[in-house]
Parts: sequence; C-alpha cells; structure tokens
Amino acid sequence: HNQFQIMNFPLNPSVLLVMAIPLLGIIYLFANRLKSGTIDPMEKWHDLDILQGILTHSLPANIGEIMEKVNIEQNEQTIGGAATFIQTAEPPQDVKLTGKVVLLLHGAAFTSQTWVDEVPTIATLAALGNKVIAIDLPGFGKTKDEVEDKGSYLSEVIDVLTPNVRPVIVTPSLSGSFIIPLLEKSPEKISAWVPVAPIH
Repeated sequence: HNQFQIMNFPLNPSVLLVMAIPLLGIIYLFANRLKSGTIDPMEKWHDLDILQGILTHSLPANIGEIMEKVNIEQNEQTIGGAATFIQTAEPPQDVKLTGKVVLLLHGAAFTSQTWVDEVPTIATLAALGNKVIAIDLPGFGKTKDEVEDKGSYLSEVIDVLTPNVRPVIVTPSLSGSFIIPLLEKSPEKISAWVPVAPIH
C-alpha cells in the first residue's frame, strides 16, 4: 500500500511565482490535516477537498509579524559527495510547533534562494510552526558538484538533514528527477509529497 500521500497540483513552472500563495495554502492545509490525523493513508489526492481546506484554514492575522521573527540560517554540508548549500528555518519561540519538517527543492530556473527572495515560503512555513529546509540541488546555485544517482542523493539528504522526522517534500519541475527515483526505492522515507509539475 502507499506509504505517502500524493497531492497533485498541476502547475507550469513558468508561473510558479504567480501561484505561490495557493501553493502555500496547500502545504498549510496538508500540514494541518497530518497534524489532526484526518488523512487516511489510502486516501488519493483527487479525494482531497483542497479548496474547502484552504477556505476553512486561513492564515493567522499576524502572519507577517511572525514571519519577521523567522531566522533563516545558511550553511554548506557534504551530502552524497556534493558540497550542498542548505537554508534552514525553525519556528519562532512563541509559535506552536507542528512537529513537521518541510523540505523544499526547486526547478531548473530557480534555487533555494527563490523560496526566500521571490516567494517567502521558508519564512511563511516556519511562521506556521514547521521546520523548513531548502537546498540547492547538485549542479545548481551554490551547489556546484553534480551527482549521478539523484534518488540516492535525496535519500541521503533526508538521512543527514532530518533523520528523526519524515519530511513533507515539495518538488517543482526538475526536482521530480530526484524525488521519483527515491519514491521508487524508499517511499517510507517521506511523510508526504507535494509535486508541482514534476519532471522525471
């Protein structure tokens, strides 16, 4: 049976930035459904009433103020043979923790910095109580090294960066070539997958 939930949110990578708010809504909704235990492990993505969830799970009125308290840390760590650039954020002290980890990958035209500068996804998700990790994939941004086995690389990313919590992974376009091989071999490593027009 399925070890993870697939939420299929079709999106052309060229309009990723325009659709940032709906994407945040979906991630927020999914995190809340996981937290409340209302997701059936066998439930399919097309059975999820995403619109209703977004309408009934509005963002806190002071979300902007909370986001300003989020500290995004940057570092580099060798993972799978690649010196990987990593950005992480923890929820501010006065925010109730969800216990969830969200791992943000990126498309060919973007890097982890897109989740900081272009769309404030890292700060928003951290402000909602999640630990957030974003990386520059091998061969992109500040991660200059490349890898041959993308699935094994992503598996090691999870082992190194979030060893005790199975992450929710967001994978726009090109990053599908990392998540799909992982899911074929080790779907139990993640708690949820939010594909955004993934390319294998």
